[in-house]
Amino acid sequence: MCIPYFIVRMAREYANLFCFILFFAIVQYSNSAQSVLRTKDLEEKRWRMVFLANSGNNQNVYDAWVKGTGTTSVKPATLQRTHGPHYRDDTFLSAWTRTDIVSVKFAFYDQYRELAHVIFGGKGTDAINWFEPEQVLSSSYSDLTRHGTYNLFSIAGEGRWDVDRRFYINRNYGGCDNDAGHFAVTDTNTKTGCAWDIHPVYPQFLYSKINSVTVWDRRLFGRADFMAIFVETKRRRY
Repeated sequence: MCIPYFIVRMAREYANLFCFILFFAIVQYSNSAQSVLRTKDLEEKRWRMVFLANSGNNQNVYDAWVKGTGTTSVKPATLQRTHGPHYRDDTFLSAWTRTDIVSVKFAFYDQYRELAHVIFGGKGTDAINWFEPEQVLSSSYSDLTRHGTYNLFSIAGEGRWDVDRRFYINRNYGGCDNDAGHFAVTDTNTKTGCAWDIHPVYPQFLYSKINSVTVWDRRLFGRADFMAIFVETKRRRY
């Protein structure tokens, strides 16, 4: 028995439509099933959030951290995307060197989960020099340790050649095709950097999506929604 061609064609079209609807429904269910991260959960037990930067809000992250430029003192309750100003705990940062800090956590997030992090020792540091390789205690990368090899590892990052890479952890240079690292905050569009410095909006929080250093130009990096800094202080016993 031969089935007319138009019936076969119609069946294929309906099958494709059904698959598309099913895929869309699964994606929607998956997104709705995820809960936006709450600040109080991220701070649970040991951490205090002192800084939260938003990607794509056109506000300089480096100036916000160092100078408090354009920041808000109102801590967000969740990591819901708003493109609002960066949050900065001015009171804590002004007292950093007078506070008994145990450790500092630097982390990238989307709305639903942590994407990558580094935990640094905080004893005897200030608001700038905690972000150094000698202070690394642990990280989400197997090769990001205090004994690793880095050509740049600092908050100030890279400003030469008219590029603007902050909170920069990079292993090596070798021309744009060979630059490799773990983290980079691209603060502004200088229009003269490498191709991987160019994005639709700024700032951008770039991180390696593999369990090690990545060659930036291969585009094996992710773009996080948020950059957060937490501190753990020594608890006093009374």
